[in-house]
Amino acid sequence: MIILIKSGKKISSLILKVCLICIGLCINGFGLALLYSVELGTSPMATFSDGLHNILGISQGNANIVANAVFLVVLLFIGRRYISVGTILCTFTIGLYVDLAQWIIGPLNLISLPLPGKVAVAFLGMAIMGAGLGMYVAVDFGLGPLEALVGVINDHTSLSYRASKIVFDAALGVLGVVFGGKIGIGTVISIGCTGFVMDFSRTWAKHALARIPLPKNADAR
Repeated sequence: MIILIKSGKKISSLILKVCLICIGLCINGFGLALLYSVELGTSPMATFSDGLHNILGISQGNANIVANAVFLVVLLFIGRRYISVGTILCTFTIGLYVDLAQWIIGPLNLISLPLPGKVAVAFLGMAIMGAGLGMYVAVDFGLGPLEALVGVINDHTSLSYRASKIVFDAALGVLGVVFGGKIGIGTVISIGCTGFVMDFSRTWAKHALARIPLPKNADAR
């Protein structure tokens, strides 16, 4: 009986953890959709996905899934230890949330706003995106493929984590532009501000999650 109770608690807490990850990714997806909607530029990863969207003729959400899937395959060969439940969820769901959000906000025709309005939407999108990322990271159940690859670079080079992140983001941004992705003031806003919002959201979410008995990564695997 005791074993059954403990097993039931572990399963229920695992389900809760997955739900929290999905909520964080959904929030992040809506923020990305707002950034896409005003066409002022986005994060390096989103710029790369925007470029794939142009050359492959698929939605920006599906392009995000393709990009993350490619990175996931690379991780299978060079950084398998970074892959967990959160990695898989990030790979195959965040693009769906982006497409859903674009369908919802599409009728608002935000691209027709004057420049100050577009900048305001870009800031709002950045804040929402950062909040979702912070919540997702706070659950601590596996990094997204992008963040995991940065970790691999950091592990196997003399570069610091920050330098590894800058190098990888720069490479993604350049490829995105080559593929036709857009950069602009939204890119500056995303790079300069998302980390601060994400850190605040992550700290808040960790304090909230500390009250919930969630399983450790080692147990869940």
